[in-house]
Amino acid sequence: MSNILITIKKELRAILRDKKSLMMMLVIPLMIPLYLILFSYVYDDMMSEKNDVESKEYLVGINYSLTEEEQTIAQELNLNTEYGTKEELSKMYEDKKISAYIIKKDNKYTIYSNTKEQNSAEVTLIASQYLESYNYVLGHEYLANFPVDFDKVDNSIVVETEELKGTSEAVNMLLFVGVIYAMMGISLTAIYGVTDTIAGEKERGTLETLLTFPIKSSELVIGKYLAITISCIISSILSTILIILSLSISSNLFSIYDDAIININIFSLLITMLLMISYSIFVSGLCITIASFTKSYKEAQSSLAPVNFITMIPMIFYVTNITLDAKISLIPIVSHTMFINDLITIGLTNNTILYLIIILLSTLVYSSILIYVIIKLFKNEKVLFSN
Repeated sequence: MSNILITIKKELRAILRDKKSLMMMLVIPLMIPLYLILFSYVYDDMMSEKNDVESKEYLVGINYSLTEEEQTIAQELNLNTEYGTKEELSKMYEDKKISAYIIKKDNKYTIYSNTKEQNSAEVTLIASQYLESYNYVLGHEYLANFPVDFDKVDNSIVVETEELKGTSEAVNMLLFVGVIYAMMGISLTAIYGVTDTIAGEKERGTLETLLTFPIKSSELVIGKYLAITISCIISSILSTILIILSLSISSNLFSIYDDAIININIFSLLITMLLMISYSIFVSGLCITIASFTKSYKEAQSSLAPVNFITMIPMIFYVTNITLDAKISLIPIVSHTMFINDLITIGLTNNTILYLIIILLSTLVYSSILIYVIIKLFKNEKVLFSN
């Protein structure tokens, strides 16, 4: 045990002295609040622009005089009109003074527009709503000549809507990418720590020297493994705190979080931490295993680069609307990322408790296998000292 503790202290001291390892451990998690707050502002601004569009005024050309009813409808829809003959309106359209125009002939109204152009398409939609509303008014005027109960005509059913708290696509995506950032920080911490701890020492010849001391290869492996895992856990703790803090700040500042469910409490915080520690244990073993087969620092960097790319795989599942289930719970990092996102945005259910157990147990099994493989590799001189 003393040999393991000495190895842990030695490796942690080396990691903390290495600027690249320290940067990956601390700086990458600091990107999380910057990302969450910045993009929350962007989404909130987009929603404001959408509301501005709803109050936008539209201009359409017409070749007829509006009745009082039509004027009222047009005013309610923020629809302004420009009068002219068909030829005059066509010329105004070509000169881009209007985006669409309506030609009335007898009882037929024809809207001339280019729906492939955004502004023209918007005006066409509003003009169509205006004509549909006017058609409704004319229908009522016709029915007024008969003994008709208009309350039954207009209110055969009553429809109301009430806004409920629930999931928000914008908030879900922001949080999902935030969790991916956290996982990326953990992966990079493991990659940079392992590159120097394993490949760097192998290249410098210090690994061979260490094995001449009265220390078992298994003790050396466990010591290095725990040192890398501890550095990853530090990164995961910082990431978790920053995610919760960023969400708390953003939910108070931006309207996109209104009525969106965000489960920020001690329980969700503890489970999030548990999952990130679980991933730290797994990715540390994976990186050490890969680095054990490399011969130099540069080769280790190249070989370990794909480990960081796998942190983006969960995004594919998110984009394709694949949800977490028992099978996906067996896939490392994908299951960790998806579960944390679901935990904060949906909450814990009976199914998710089962998925949590599967994730933790499967990760433990994978990590145990990796540790066994690493110990075997450290006993193989051809693997450790081949040049």
